[in-house]
Order: sequence, then structure tokens, then C-alpha cells
Amino acid sequence: MVRKRGPIASNREEEIERFAAAAERSGSDTPDQGPPLKPWKRRARNGAKVKGYNFRFNNTQHALLNYAAEAEDTSQQKLIEELVWPVLEERYGQNVPLK
Repeated sequence: MVRKRGPIASNREEEIERFAAAAERSGSDTPDQGPPLKPWKRRARNGAKVKGYNFRFNNTQHALLNYAAEAEDTSQQKLIEELVWPVLEERYGQNVPLK
């Protein structure tokens, strides 16, 4: 069931101005960004995804990957990203600039 709104208050413009003023007082010019991103996540967010590679494995490695992803409650893709990219970033990231 949909309830109809009552009549609009005559001081609606004042309410809007008060609301806007309160919002301006409580916020800052720069939104809270939270903790800084890890280098590999910063690199992953920079730009569009362009290629994919096959990740080859045998049946027992596949079973291991399935088990690990399930144990971590994450996808296989995310698990591989979280294992591979930090190591590559640590070893070689300083030689490959962020674009």
C-alpha cells in the first residue's frame, strides 16, 4: 500500500537551506579515503583490464585451488590475484611506473 504525502510545508526552502548548511558544517572538502591502498591494489585500479592469461594446472592443483578458495571464502580469481600481485609488486613494482 502506498501512502500519500501530506502537504508540503510552507517553509520548505528554509528546511532545505538548514539541511544544506548542516551538511556543509559536518563534512570536509575532501571525502574520507580510508586507509591507503596497497601498491598492487592501486595498480589494479589504475586503468581498464586489457588482457587475460590462462592459468594452467593439473587436477590435483585444481582441487587445491578449489579448496583454498572455499577455505578463504573467496573466488579463485581473487585468491590468485591476492597471491600473485603482491609478490610481483614487491619484486618488480618499482621498475614499472603506474600510468
